[in-house]
Amino acid sequence: MHPFWFVGLICWIVGLGTLYGAIAASNRWGRFRTAILCTGFALFFASAAAGFVFWFIANNS
Repeated sequence: MHPFWFVGLICWIVGLGTLYGAIAASNRWGRFRTAILCTGFALFFASAAAGFVFWFIANNS
């Protein structure tokens, strides 16, 4: 197993955790719901993209 494979997996776990936390926080603080959800989705997609990059590197090296 290439170490970058694990880094990619960690990126995905962090992204999913961030998304779950953003959804939970948006339910708690209704006034900031849109901003919290947008931030959560942005961080999720950024970490998912990083995970794909690390997996791509791991599979091609």
